[in-house]
This record gives sequence, structure tokens and C-alpha cells, in this order.
Amino acid sequence: MASGRKKVSIVIRTYGCEDVQNILRQIEGQKEHGADIIEVILVNGKDSEDLLGVKSSYFPVIVRRITEASFSYGRSLNIGLDAASGDFVALLSGHSVPVNKMWLKGLLQPFSNGPMVVGVVGAQRAYPESVLIEKIYRYLWYGNRFLPILLDVFNATNACIRRSYWVCNRFDEVLSSCEDRVWAWQARQNGYSCKYTQEALVWHSHKEDTLGTIVSLTQLTQSAIGAYLRYRKGVLNGGARAK
Repeated sequence: MASGRKKVSIVIRTYGCEDVQNILRQIEGQKEHGADIIEVILVNGKDSEDLLGVKSSYFPVIVRRITEASFSYGRSLNIGLDAASGDFVALLSGHSVPVNKMWLKGLLQPFSNGPMVVGVVGAQRAYPESVLIEKIYRYLWYGNRFLPILLDVFNATNACIRRSYWVCNRFDEVLSSCEDRVWAWQARQNGYSCKYTQEALVWHSHKEDTLGTIVSLTQLTQSAIGAYLRYRKGVLNGGARAK
């Protein structure tokens, strides 16, 4: 392992196998990122053993489990980060597949702006076979360089964080959703920075029909608004965390 290079762990939150093998193939093919991928950690939210045989000849694959009864998105992130040893930790969901070989380079580049950058979020694109409403939704959110910044978007579906900052600022394990957004809002409140880049792109889709997609996206939007309002109320009341 070359000295002076960034050490990167990759945490994939998944429910069973999903697209894990395809994700690993794309990670193995990453080029020119100036870093060493020292491990991939799979956090399985399904009570099964179906990930224990997953391996790579390029890096160790570590499997951690979280029971369905104790599951929260924040807890699964913290479990993965507890197992990570990299200076930077890239975060993916089990159905987010890097589009090209420059994904990791795109996620890491904004950290060169200095130690106050503690998080970077990448862009998402719906699969070509996705329903039209999902393609429009992801294009509206991630199709330009300014809207995600304006709306303080941060999504652990495709992101990277500085682990040294996370050690003292873990993800909220109580929130049912938007724990990633709240983490980034709190970081900004503390004077740190989270960046958005279109240079780190993933395919991302829940592969639902039109009605299911509308329901899912409506719930996601409502959760994001609710979490933001609760967070702002906590800040105004002097609280440090959204409840």
C-alpha cells in the first residue's frame, strides 16, 4: 500500500443480496482515485446468511448484521462505520451501483479543499428501465449543480464522510429516516462543510411500478420536510439533535 495515499473503506447498507455483486464489480474497477480501498463492509438488515459467501479478490469483504427488530438507518450506518478503518468511508445503499470507473475519485476530490469538509454527496440517476416519474424525480434533484446545495441535500445512498469527524458525531439511531440529512445539517451548524458533486454518479432505483414509486417518493419528501422542521425546532430550542 503506497504511503501518503488516502485509505478508504466502503460501507454498503443492504437487505439481503440486492445488487451487491454488481456493486462490488464496479468498485473493483475504480480507477485513478488516488486511494487504497482497504475493505468493503456489508451491513445486512435481513435476518439471513445470504451474504456470508460474498468475496472479492481485490479487498476484504466484512459482513455485519443488524436484526430487523433493532433496525434503523442510522444504526446500520454506525455499525458499518464502527467496523471501518479507513480515513474516509464511502456510503452506498444495496441498490446503488456506481455508473462508471471514476465514481470514487469524484467522491474523494472535494475533501482536498481541507479538513473542514466532512462529507460529500454524489448524484443519482434512475435506471433506464425505471418508470418515468422516478427518472423525473431524480433528474430534478440531482440533474444540476445547484439545487442539492440550495436545499442542503445529503443522502447516504451515495456519499463519503471523514471518519475522524464521525467518531464524535455519529448518526442518529432514533430517527426513522433522514438521519443522513440531519447529520449534515448538524455538521454545517457546527461550522463544517458538506459538498455536492456530480462527478460521483450512481444508478439508483427501487424498481417499483408507477403507483408504488409515487407513494415512495411522496413519503420520502414528507419525511425529509418533517425531519428538517424537527431539526430546526431543536436548534431554535438549543437542542443538539432532532428527536
